[in-house]
Amino acid sequence: MTLPLIALENITARLRDRWYLNDTSWEIGKGEQWAILGPNGSGKTTLARTIAGRVPVVKGRVRRNLTGPIFYVSSEERGEIFRRERALDEARDFSGRKHETTAVKDILCPCIDKWGGEAEAEDLLKELCADLDLAFLLDRSVNSLSTGEMSKVLIARALLRRPALLILDEPFDGLDKPSRNSLEKTLSNLMTKGLHCVLITHRTEEIFPGLTHVLVLNEGSLFAGGKREEILVNGKVREIYRQLFPEKERPSYPGLKRAPFKAPSSSVMIEMEKVTVRHGDTVALGDVSWKMSEGENWAVTGPNGSGKSTLLSLITGDELQAYANRITLFGKKRGTGESVWEIKKKIGTISHALSTRYQQNLSVFDVVCSGFFDSIGLYRMCTREQEQTALKWIRLLGIKALSGHCFSNLSYGQRQLVLITRAIVKTPLILILDEPCAGLDPVNREKVLGMVEFIGSATSTNLIYVTHHREEILPCITHQLTLDKGKLVE
Repeated sequence: MTLPLIALENITARLRDRWYLNDTSWEIGKGEQWAILGPNGSGKTTLARTIAGRVPVVKGRVRRNLTGPIFYVSSEERGEIFRRERALDEARDFSGRKHETTAVKDILCPCIDKWGGEAEAEDLLKELCADLDLAFLLDRSVNSLSTGEMSKVLIARALLRRPALLILDEPFDGLDKPSRNSLEKTLSNLMTKGLHCVLITHRTEEIFPGLTHVLVLNEGSLFAGGKREEILVNGKVREIYRQLFPEKERPSYPGLKRAPFKAPSSSVMIEMEKVTVRHGDTVALGDVSWKMSEGENWAVTGPNGSGKSTLLSLITGDELQAYANRITLFGKKRGTGESVWEIKKKIGTISHALSTRYQQNLSVFDVVCSGFFDSIGLYRMCTREQEQTALKWIRLLGIKALSGHCFSNLSYGQRQLVLITRAIVKTPLILILDEPCAGLDPVNREKVLGMVEFIGSATSTNLIYVTHHREEILPCITHQLTLDKGKLVE
């Protein structure tokens, strides 16, 4: 009898001080390709990390009958690389080596060296560069990559290491549609050549045809599982979703409307005139002019690497070249004496970069309260009014049950909900939402989109909303800005 590739035998896993997957048994057979579904906090990532040997098993055992390594690729890995690069940049600046950077090829080429320089590895790199559109990125600095570009680089790095099992945790988040299609095609092709894959996702449409089985988790336990055609038939998947996500009354949003904002001397909130941003030889934005006025809500769209994140960082002041360009915010020209903190008081932000930076062992309530002060961590006492406002938003977004939990112990999707609440708690004049639904299950996605629609249509907060999913462009959006290769698309 053929042994399963992975066998979980009545396991219980420990993550920090909590127990997960109590008495769980599950197998991955030879030739099986699995997708894993489930609500935020259901244990999907913990299961994946347990298979990869990254979470200790305190009961039962995990049998691995593989001829090669297991590699796990997730948003946390992207964040770790960005954090490491920021630390290296500080060291380079201190030592006078500011011109040095880590290029994409510095991440990918060591994987080839481990093969002993075999031509087969070189051929695979060329194939991946062609399939995933990575060739033009090889000489680029890691710090200049968009979230989607970094995702593709890390998946390519894992594939170059010749895994027997590749676990991908929400790999399509942050990818434009062509990139999602090319990644699906690449994985399907490699699976026909012997690669085994486990895909974690919240979107059933991302379960591409090459995946043969579906596992559904709920509250840290196996809820349903079987062959793809048995689980994803319309009646069965609808019944599973009804049980996982029981219909609840939609939340209402009383008492949140504010008096309209009046700009100091005009109704223009943001104005950029022929803005250009360069990173080395790469032009992130080239000669971009754009104006946003009071009462407008903008969707910002474009393929991976088109300059969307750079545009946002010019607004927040995180991109230092903002001060070398003609940019006006709230009636004041950037660089005429205002501090970054004065600007940030008027702007709320949710982005992958924030998720990466916010690594704090604070309670969820304290993380939300830190939004009043735009701080990573909470270093000031909130007033009673601020605490009551924070509690109101926590209830509205349905995360009251998490308010006493440690932020770092939450799943990625749960942390995303908390950071969205942190961004809107001060009712900012402009709310920047960069892929806010990444990592969210269907119910939480609908909850967030409903909240964003309310903010954009019933309050004086103006929205800048970045997404790769056209179905998430809400009715309150009044204008659209599209970028491609750092240029405005007319």
